[in-house]
Amino acid sequence: MYRRFPLSFILLLVAVVLLTACDAAPAEEPDLVATQVAVERAAAATLTTEAQTQQPTSTPTVAPAATATPTSASPTTEAPAATSTPTPVPPTVAPTPTPTPTQIVAVVFPVDGSDGDRALRGSFVQSNGGRNVLLSGIAQNAVTNPMIFRDRLPVRVEVFDDTVGTIDGDGIAAVDFDIRDPSGETVLRTIEQTDPYCLWGGNDPACPAPTFAELGYRWPGNNLPIENGSYQASILITGTRDTSITWFWSFEIDHGAALGEEAAAPVELVLRPACGNNPTVPAGAPIDLLYGIWATRGYDRAAANQSYIRIELTIDGQPVSGERQLPPVADLPQAICGVDYADSYWVYHTVRLDPLGPGQHNVRIVYSFTQTVQDGYGGTYNQPFTQQYVITVQ
Repeated sequence: MYRRFPLSFILLLVAVVLLTACDAAPAEEPDLVATQVAVERAAAATLTTEAQTQQPTSTPTVAPAATATPTSASPTTEAPAATSTPTPVPPTVAPTPTPTPTQIVAVVFPVDGSDGDRALRGSFVQSNGGRNVLLSGIAQNAVTNPMIFRDRLPVRVEVFDDTVGTIDGDGIAAVDFDIRDPSGETVLRTIEQTDPYCLWGGNDPACPAPTFAELGYRWPGNNLPIENGSYQASILITGTRDTSITWFWSFEIDHGAALGEEAAAPVELVLRPACGNNPTVPAGAPIDLLYGIWATRGYDRAAANQSYIRIELTIDGQPVSGERQLPPVADLPQAICGVDYADSYWVYHTVRLDPLGPGQHNVRIVYSFTQTVQDGYGGTYNQPFTQQYVITVQ
């Protein structure tokens, strides 16, 4: 037998169930896409932070959390909100820029070696196990085997003891160059004890060498003639670990001047499109090069423009520095080449080049401007442009 409940009790029970169902609404599913974006952003922030300039990491000191004393709340007075003290942010120190090494244009030329310590080697191990000389300033298209030097002998050795380090000079006590002429007599001897190890000495990584013409076609120190023919070089490398190795190398000199003959007179060469883009010069002669030529109407305009024009010259990919001739000249007949201008004044550059090797040499001249210039003949220039030439030596 069961009890009957009043209708009002039943209605009250239904209302309670409905209210409970409303309060217990199902939880919303997480937004996986938003979560993934948040993760990716956090990872990116971490990488960005790690990429900042590395500074000594200090271990943060965490203050112990204050223990709150329970206080009975006043019915009339509200507790003031706590004021947060801003934490000072340490200044960001800009990273020290890493110096960019000077790029040296050089040909890596393999040489022979003795059975000495093979740990004494250069960094170009893919070529001849690291036994190489560097020929500074020599274009790749001028390389021959045997190597023939026509105007200078620019030789450098890059070497280290790989048990000590792999930077030029690591573990090296001395590099001894010994050059012998066709008769077997020593004509040049250089001992270098610090890098760079240059045949002609000095601290310039490019290891510049004097031209044979500058030397008067005679070896310095002994005044022996620089003869054309085959030469033998031995390069004794001594390490700081009491080890050594000797590299051997054969090359030729052919400067084109007969013994006792005066140096060839320089030839003038003008590089301007109106004069042609494929000039020819004789072998063995220095070149007085005129380039970066700019004609402007009127002296005042030419004098103003010359400070806004920048000229860059490269020959066979190697930069060449010349000298701007000031002030502008009213006559430059060798550059007119059949095209002259009224009231023209000329700005140009010159450089003396040593004799170029036989064959073709690529020349590139880039004109750029620091502000807009007008030539007075209707031309306005503010964007860089390039002129290309091919010099044939024969």
